[in-house]
Amino acid sequence: MVKLHLGAQIDGFASISAETIVIGASAENPVTGRRADALKAAWTAAEVAMRTVKVGNKNWSVTEAVSRVASTWNCKPVEGELLNCIYGEGNSDSGSVFSQACCRVSRLKM
Repeated sequence: MVKLHLGAQIDGFASISAETIVIGASAENPVTGRRADALKAAWTAAEVAMRTVKVGNKNWSVTEAVSRVASTWNCKPVEGELLNCIYGEGNSDSGSVFSQACCRVSRLKM
């Protein structure tokens, strides 16, 4: 698996994109097993996270949604990884983040 990230600032606004590619996979040789589970869990968790970020929702609602989705495929998000989701003009790191996965002790510290 290869993960590609590309980012640019255009007129002060950040744009970030990423793509995951599985080397050797094709229509004739699809990804299967745990690798397929991890890819599907990550894609679905990202979709759910984007839909959960709403006015009035707490950061933890995103974290909990990501964990629930990942568990569907018997996967676990990496603890301690933060998702930066709010960008502004001239700002590619707002400091407003969501924890991707967190244990109870870490949650109390945040």
